[in-house]
Amino acid sequence: MPTERLLLASFDRVGDLLFALPGLHRLRAAFPNAELQFATTRYAAGVLEDHPAVDRLFAVERAGNSVTRWLHWRRFLHQLRGRAPDRLVLFRVGHDGRALLHHFPGVAADSVRDLPEPLRRSAHTSLLRTTLAHRVCGEPPPATTPHPSLDIPARFAAAAQSRLADLAVDPACCVALHPGVNRLVRRRGWRRPAGGAESPKLWPADRWVELGRALVKRGRTPLFTGSGGEIEVCSELVEAIGGPARSAAGELHVLEVGGLYAAVRGLVASDTGPGHLAAAAGVPVVSLFGPTDPALYAPLAPPERLRILRRNDECTACSSAAGIGHTCMAAIEVRDVLAAGEALDL
Repeated sequence: MPTERLLLASFDRVGDLLFALPGLHRLRAAFPNAELQFATTRYAAGVLEDHPAVDRLFAVERAGNSVTRWLHWRRFLHQLRGRAPDRLVLFRVGHDGRALLHHFPGVAADSVRDLPEPLRRSAHTSLLRTTLAHRVCGEPPPATTPHPSLDIPARFAAAAQSRLADLAVDPACCVALHPGVNRLVRRRGWRRPAGGAESPKLWPADRWVELGRALVKRGRTPLFTGSGGEIEVCSELVEAIGGPARSAAGELHVLEVGGLYAAVRGLVASDTGPGHLAAAAGVPVVSLFGPTDPALYAPLAPPERLRILRRNDECTACSSAAGIGHTCMAAIEVRDVLAAGEALDL
């Protein structure tokens, strides 16, 4: 029987949750007899489905209106059945982390907010979260930034292979492309919503078309991935490219997407969760960065399977909603991406 119950929490998007994996693995090794519970957002929770280090997974809906969020939060607390954990580990604090601290006022808690501020401002997110886990284990911090690692469970890998077969795609000749970037895009598709600003992380759509056509000339099959909100735009990109280009955009389980990436030659993606997913699954990745700092948020992998492209290191202002034009992303040329892909044998 477990002798201790640890509740780990990271109410994040997919990429941020993946950065918690090295810390999760360290806690599992240090507390082999404990019950490790993990609470995260419903959107990202699929990353930890069937994960051997997690004894119980809580998926909390944090989208929607305030009433919906409150109802899902109450449901989550009810699932805990009033039994407080022996220890809280908050990989991210935020509103939800503070709510857990308020709900369990007498429970020992560790959070990234306890780490020195200079470290929090300068260290990669993966290093911060692993440092927190080492602190919980009573160990010195890691000497280097750890790379997240994720094995795709067999059932999701099989589903991915079936999807590729349905699309008549030969994985050995296929390069995955993920043009979308954030929650706004996932919900509403590629185009800017009325009265709003597009994400500063988006690479222009015509560049994706040019890249896809260049890949086709090199004997590759471009395979677009995206969420349900990106089905239309991915279909338009496929139509514009023509030939063997395909789209697997739709309501796929996140680990099925990981299985697709693991089966093909590699992935080209903007600064977004699928890039981190592919890197954690051991897939070669070309990641396109604009306003965000790769030193803090880039996918992590050995150099032989990772290329980070950022052509304007001074571009940070357009990370605000007022940004117009997003010249930092437009500065990345298709030839840059192709050269990075060649270096990774994509």
